[in-house]
Amino acid sequence: MLSELGKGKGCLHLCCKTVHSDYEKKIFWDNTQYFEVQEHMTPQSTLQLFFDTYDKERWSRFERLVTDDARVPYLYLQPKRKNFEKHRPLASYFKHPLKKVYKIAGQGLMIILQTLQVEHMNLFTTYSTKEKVKEIFSQIDKFESDHGCYPHIDTYAGDVQQLYTELDHDVIVKSIRWAIHEVKSTKSARGRHFVTINKLDKSMSRIGPKYSGQAISQLSFDDILKICLFDAHHAFFEKNGKILRQVKGCPQGAPPSASIAVNVIIYVEHHFFQSIRDDQRFTRCVFTGERFVDDVRNIVLVLPIPAEQNKSQELLQKFVTAISDIGLLLEPEGSFNNQFRFLEGIQCFNDRSIEAA
Repeated sequence: MLSELGKGKGCLHLCCKTVHSDYEKKIFWDNTQYFEVQEHMTPQSTLQLFFDTYDKERWSRFERLVTDDARVPYLYLQPKRKNFEKHRPLASYFKHPLKKVYKIAGQGLMIILQTLQVEHMNLFTTYSTKEKVKEIFSQIDKFESDHGCYPHIDTYAGDVQQLYTELDHDVIVKSIRWAIHEVKSTKSARGRHFVTINKLDKSMSRIGPKYSGQAISQLSFDDILKICLFDAHHAFFEKNGKILRQVKGCPQGAPPSASIAVNVIIYVEHHFFQSIRDDQRFTRCVFTGERFVDDVRNIVLVLPIPAEQNKSQELLQKFVTAISDIGLLLEPEGSFNNQFRFLEGIQCFNDRSIEAA
């Protein structure tokens, strides 16, 4: 079996067919916590379910059904670059009859998240990194000005492990409902509970009324919720002629999954910030940071006295716990002397510098 390594930038991986088959058996067939065989379903009945739902929900209002060579999506494994014996389960929706509907719902959810006016650490584009770091540097200056001394700084670098596969469906539902509830209180969404998607120019998509144009779709908040949850609850895949259903997490490769994963982490971060803001012990502490999808960097500013410095480590641990409370694992990454790599740059918060990696 010849495949490309995950994040391997073109590196190829060669694996014995028997060994690869054992990996597939372990991850897809024996792993009933994540995948269940649907004995009563066939590829034909699964496709018919998608077609019938499309008609029943009138999703033709947003996008056309993919009918040319439509197929039930399939699963495959991608070996990880750091450890060839670990694999990332991926899904191909290329021939999925609802892939265009799912894509536009995922885009709609991302517009909702970008409109939220709540505290979180998510960066929606890699280009936002420089401005975010400058904002953190400004917070350090303000702390020094407010307290008359330079802060003690602690940092944490980590990676959210198995972000897609470990998401609990109840948490997914709760986080999307929360995002919709929160966005309704913003000025942009006041009385406008729908998203306009420009299919040709994503920068023109927004919350608000539909405007003239041939490549425009308008979805209500309820439509976005319903479509995203339908995919999460009906993640069917064909493997060796049988139908598997993913019963935990959301498929990595499904069009709405990236938006759903970001939604869940924003939801956790917001409630974490609320919890420490309500705790009087942390009134003189500043917790901030940046995150791009599953890549997390936390920065804590405290007064340079032992009692306050202890609170710094306590806050970092509280954040790790907040992530683990929803069933996810935050794995530490390399960080030395408040310096770490983030995306394509190296950031140092002791001398407040940014340089290319």
